[in-house]
Amino acid sequence: MSVKLVLKVFVVIAAMNAPYWLSVYDANERGAYDFGSRFHVVWIPIYGSLFLLSAFVLGIPTLAEKFRQAVFGSMLAAVTPLAIASIFFVIYDPQIPRFVVVATAVVLAVAFTLASCVNVIWLRRNHDNDSVIAVLDVAESDALDAQSTTSRERKFVLVDTVRPNDVALGGSGTLAQLVTDRSANLIVLSE
Repeated sequence: MSVKLVLKVFVVIAAMNAPYWLSVYDANERGAYDFGSRFHVVWIPIYGSLFLLSAFVLGIPTLAEKFRQAVFGSMLAAVTPLAIASIFFVIYDPQIPRFVVVATAVVLAVAFTLASCVNVIWLRRNHDNDSVIAVLDVAESDALDAQSTTSRERKFVLVDTVRPNDVALGGSGTLAQLVTDRSANLIVLSE
């Protein structure tokens, strides 16, 4: 199982369980109400789904490539549902206790940040870079080499460079064989 899949499952479990367990804690330990008889039990999955939707839209946990992006995106993913819930508190009678609303945002901000930071660490270990075979002429190859040393939007490792004429003259299986031999997952083609 890949690290990204594990992190995504962690985010789903956290988002859907945090409001529930915080409600159980609030009902039992703080003694504010009887959890089983309250109508807000219906609203807890909806509130968790708001966090899950927010995390999905912001690409939590797998989109960030830097720690700053991970922390900012995670905080935004946790604050957005809190802001939506606050608006409903002003308009309607709250169905979820304020403690649960705020504590869920805090717990999920920590969980989202943790998952996103683990993803950044994983990316930095180069386990998730694209392996690229470039079919380019000399000028394009030099440009790609220059780009590989500067910061770029998507990380990659250039595993081989092939000239377009070499592929055309080598027969139909050459490029496919090269992709298999080098375990490449991305081919960059010349114009």
